[in-house]
Amino acid sequence: MTGTLPEDNRLLANRHHRFGWCALFVFISFGMALDAFHGFKIGSYLDPSIDSPRALQDVDSYNNIRRFLWMLCHRHGTLLALVHLIFAFALQLHLISVNKTIRLASFFLGNSLILLPTGFFLGGFGITETDPGIGIYLVPLGALFLCIAVYLVAQNSLEHSRIPDSTTNSADPTDSVLNQSDT
Repeated sequence: MTGTLPEDNRLLANRHHRFGWCALFVFISFGMALDAFHGFKIGSYLDPSIDSPRALQDVDSYNNIRRFLWMLCHRHGTLLALVHLIFAFALQLHLISVNKTIRLASFFLGNSLILLPTGFFLGGFGITETDPGIGIYLVPLGALFLCIAVYLVAQNSLEHSRIPDSTTNSADPTDSVLNQSDT
């Protein structure tokens, strides 16, 4: 089936296919590492004094914030990797054809996979008593990029829909499934 794809669809699909599978491997591995850190009570994961210049009064709160942010990193990264794979499969199945809008959506989708999880991960460092670290500011930008990418793909899909309307009557009798030559 790869030989029948237009070259632009094939190239973009291959890029998102590779990016999606690599990211899926990274974020699933990261999630397994977090589970292992917690299960084996790794001090650098659980001890607040390692990356913070001052020890916090509420150690459990600090640990919970960091663990929560890193779990969000794992979850968002894994989900966005799956979105990349779905995007690649849609390109391969000709459900989406490459044009300027789709190339722009590809750019925003790729950057959202980098910015969202990275923001959550970096937010786990330098936590204050009430706020995550400064890296959390990447998250809204990544979320905005994701929203733009989804909007562009949805807009393109609505404008270039390949699914025929089943309620429309065709003027050509050969188009009808009911008109068969052997009846």
